Amino acid sequence: LISGEIITIKDKPYLLTSGIDITERKRIEEELIESKQMLSHVLNTIPVRVFWKNLEGVYLGCDQLFARDAGRSNPEDVIGDTDYNMGWAEQAELYRSDDRLVIETGQPKINYEEPQTTPEGKTIWLRTSKIPLLNSTGNIYGVLGTYEDITERKLAEEAIKESENKFRNVLENIQLIGLMLDKDGRLTFANDFLLNLTGWKHEEAIGQNWFDNFLPEGVREKIKKMFYETLDTGVFTLSYQNEIITKEGELRLIGWSNIVHQDNNNRTYAITSIGEDITERKKAENKLRDSHYQLRSLAERLQMIREEE
Repeated sequence: LISGEIITIKDKPYLLTSGIDITERKRIEEELIESKQMLSHVLNTIPVRVFWKNLEGVYLGCDQLFARDAGRSNPEDVIGDTDYNMGWAEQAELYRSDDRLVIETGQPKINYEEPQTTPEGKTIWLRTSKIPLLNSTGNIYGVLGTYEDITERKLAEEAIKESENKFRNVLENIQLIGLMLDKDGRLTFANDFLLNLTGWKHEEAIGQNWFDNFLPEGVREKIKKMFYETLDTGVFTLSYQNEIITKEGELRLIGWSNIVHQDNNNRTYAITSIGEDITERKKAENKLRDSHYQLRSLAERLQMIREEE
């Protein structure tokens, strides 16, 4: 083999230097190039942003999505820069404090939410994870981070929360029972009308299971079954009556109307019930019905007496 000679092995050219066979070295170099190309392909295919920094917070690399978020054309344009020169400069200290925490503790920080300012000046929300980067000797030389844009989900959650707050304000001021149950049947809201009727304090009632603590045994299973069928189907019986039990053990008959709350995927996550205490009205109706029965019985007896005469 002659120095400077190019030979071909399996349709691949190889260069010889100083009369030494460098085939193995060239093979390793080619495999390294292929490996880097594969890594680049993977990084630019997965639907998350990936970046890595050194101990001083200088970017060592990133994927294409991250470069785009930074307002750069290519990942190479990010290398050597810092958060202070990005569109999210106002969050730079926040991000770098997370970096320092991961570096100093050697522990990952996983799936936390944080804001980011885009190059256009908009605020988006991220779910971020960061882990320490270790060299061959086990020493930390930087931070690897990933994040995904959760802005759409965050805005939907905030819209739901705002809607619920407005709804709660309405329930708080109506002269009817107002309550909200989560998917496990726990009270997440109870207005003063309900609390005054049942004798529970707010801090005692919130978080309690509605079926086990506010319904008598005779109707508990029936109402619970209706509730869980609603979670599965999204369809609730709009109006019905059942008794509830106060803290002192008194039974009150309530007429209910219900509203089902669903998220953007049409999954039921809460149920609001508005109720009217109809105990006294029901008693009056029963008394009136009994009076009518007694009058009818008396009239029938008088008629029988007349016929006997």
